[in-house]
Parts: sequence; C-alpha cells; structure tokens
Amino acid sequence: MKKLLFILAVVLLSFTFISCGDDDNENESDKIGIAGECKTDEDCKTEGLTCLLDFKGGYCGVADCTKNEDCPESSLCVTENSKNFCFRSCTDKVECNENRSEDNEANCSGSFDLASQDDTTKLKACIPPSN
Repeated sequence: MKKLLFILAVVLLSFTFISCGDDDNENESDKIGIAGECKTDEDCKTEGLTCLLDFKGGYCGVADCTKNEDCPESSLCVTENSKNFCFRSCTDKVECNENRSEDNEANCSGSFDLASQDDTTKLKACIPPSN
C-alpha cells in the first residue's frame, strides 16, 4: 500500500512540474497582456498598460510613445491614425488574438509606420480594428 501511495505521489508531482513549464513558452507580450481586449484600464494585466479605446474592443497598450524603447518588451511604437501607440509585435495573426474575441480580432500586419524614423527595420505588429 505504501509503495502504491508513493508511486501515486510521484505521478501527481510530475504533472505539477510539467504544467508549470508551460509559462516558459509564453511570449512576454502575453505575460503582461499587451494587445488584450479591454473596456477599462483595470482589464489590462500590467501596471503601465492602459485600455486604448480608440480601437474596437479596446486594446491594452501604451499611448504616446516616440520610439520602440518606450514600449514594453515584445512591442513596437507604431503610428496609427496620426497617434503613436505601443502594439504587440508578431509574426502571425494567431499571436495577436490570444486575449481578444473573434469579433475584435487584430491583424498581424507590416503595413504601418514606426513612430521613430530612425528605425528602418521592417517588422509586424498586431493592429487592432478601428472603431
């Protein structure tokens, strides 16, 4: 009986460690909640992110950046509708919608202007739908 309980404890402990490792694969943007859908600033996971209501479904990000260095890790300073915002960087659309509903999906796009003219790197960002 003791041997069976020991084996059961080892198996349960193994599952605990396996599930804890999943966060290591999470992008920094997902950890802090950038690009998430929101209605108020409190809906955004991390202090410093605000709910940008300029966009359909809201968008957890940062307004008024001037260069990429002003933005959280894994995000870019993008000019959209004549304003600057920190948007999540991406390589594929699925990355943009981890925390968004189907009705308010963002697109992973390279068709935008970076706020800083010094940065000539061609990157992609999660661009939310406009209101």
